[in-house]
Amino acid sequence: MFLHMVNRNDVENAQRIGIDFLNKYKETSSFAPMVMYNLGRVSENAHYFRDYVGYYKGVLSRYPDSYYAYRAYLRLNRKRSAIISSFIHQEEIAFPYSRSHAFLDKLVALGDFEVLEEYSAYDDFVRSWVLYKKGDYNKAMLTARDAMEKLEVKPDKSDLRWRLVYPVLYYDEIKKYAGMYGNNAPLMLSLVREESYFNPMAESCVGANGLMQLMPATAADTASHLGISGYDLTNPVQNIRLGNAYYASLRSQLNGLNISSVAAYNGGAGSVNTWKQSINFTDTDSFIEKIPYPETKNYVKKVFRTYWNYLRIYDGYN
Repeated sequence: MFLHMVNRNDVENAQRIGIDFLNKYKETSSFAPMVMYNLGRVSENAHYFRDYVGYYKGVLSRYPDSYYAYRAYLRLNRKRSAIISSFIHQEEIAFPYSRSHAFLDKLVALGDFEVLEEYSAYDDFVRSWVLYKKGDYNKAMLTARDAMEKLEVKPDKSDLRWRLVYPVLYYDEIKKYAGMYGNNAPLMLSLVREESYFNPMAESCVGANGLMQLMPATAADTASHLGISGYDLTNPVQNIRLGNAYYASLRSQLNGLNISSVAAYNGGAGSVNTWKQSINFTDTDSFIEKIPYPETKNYVKKVFRTYWNYLRIYDGYN
């Protein structure tokens, strides 16, 4: 769907196609948030105020945890930057349901995880909580994420199950080094989540290592510029420092633009600069949609969806 239609007939045709799609597939298609958001963009560019506000609010209410909810929030609130906030409240991971859990807390205190795992066999969110209590943060997050994806109706952002899907881990270190290198701490937390799912021992098929998935050559070059020697990429603190320094170097090459820098973290700064010269785009939305590497395009959307959800869950944005 074209985001910058101004001809009235073209706008009405685009709206008809989009509305027909939503009427048929809005409950089942993963493309529904994108279609509804693009209907908003088309209507906004045509100055149909009531229509575009309705579409953006529709994305936020029907698909609140989606990447397009994040984009809709920016449009509704006239935000020119990709960054909404540099702060989130760090909350403890609690038992995922509001009912009493004194018995389970007692089992945790006793370290009786065998009984806990048996108890959690019929609920993946409880299983996720048990895994978290055992210190298996990576598996806990993935278990909760998959369980949330299976829900036909997502719970309210205040529901405790969301904290298991988007846990705040290693955040003291992330805040320290994000501040040191001028990065946005919630965005760096989002990078860590999407890069490694909070597994400090993670290693990709191409050899990237640790929480922020740094290639050895990139880490070595970054460490050299910082005057650091003898680092270990599986060490969370050292990895987070080098990852923040590397991200800051990308930002300095890309005019401080975080969308471009996140794309470069995946696809390289050279690729991003090439795309900006060769792609015919008119704004941030069209640039992202036209990124020629599907992996990088999806990566940008995943990181900013995660960034949006951290703000939504821990600071109440909607």
